[in-house]
Amino acid sequence: MKRIWILVSLVAVMVWTVGTSLAQSDTAPGQAPATPQAQTPASPEPQAAPQSTTPPTPDVGLKAEAGASAGATVIMEKAKKAPPQEAEATEKRLRETVKKVEEEGTSKGDQTVASRLGAEFGMTPDALIAEKSQYQTGWGELMIAHTILASAKGGVTLDQLFDMRRNGLGWGQIGHGLDLRLGGIVSAVKAESRVALGVAKADGRPAKIQSAAVHANAGTKAGVGAGHKGAGVSTDVGVGAAVKGQTGK
Repeated sequence: MKRIWILVSLVAVMVWTVGTSLAQSDTAPGQAPATPQAQTPASPEPQAAPQSTTPPTPDVGLKAEAGASAGATVIMEKAKKAPPQEAEATEKRLRETVKKVEEEGTSKGDQTVASRLGAEFGMTPDALIAEKSQYQTGWGELMIAHTILASAKGGVTLDQLFDMRRNGLGWGQIGHGLDLRLGGIVSAVKAESRVALGVAKADGRPAKIQSAAVHANAGTKAGVGAGHKGAGVSTDVGVGAAVKGQTGK
């Protein structure tokens, strides 16, 4: 019995010794056991404030285009009210001039006529040739369009002029719609045809066409009657051609 008690005591001492050794190996000498650190919860990220969106402003180009279209409509409506006989007489005179210019283009070539008219209207020959192709027209018609465009007011464009032509309006009607004197159109085109034909030299100053309103006011002040106004068409042709001739053209 005494031996058993001694054996139990030895086993107890051995267990206590092993447990103490294991506890000392887990904790380094002179250091306190590490305590778990408290974790601070992450603060929520601030959300970006919603940005105000500015409503898109209307395109300025669209406004300008709409205004130009409205202007062309007004011109066309007025053009349809041109005096039929006067408009037809103007068209007949212009056709005679157009025929001569077209014959010149056929005989001398596009480049020659384009060079002459380009110098007069401030354009390159290639640009004029491109317009001739774009609008599918002849040199006479293109010359008339640029001559009218040089005196027209109200922002009319070459596109609009040829749109009116495609809609069946004659140059006399278009001139009336633009408030240009029809006799002045005939004389100005006649003068520019001299440049296209090589008879006169380009000076970069297209012949001007007087406004019908200005001419009417001048005629009233001078006491000129309607009969004299009708005779002004033939007189204008001579004057227009003479002016180009005097400038060395």
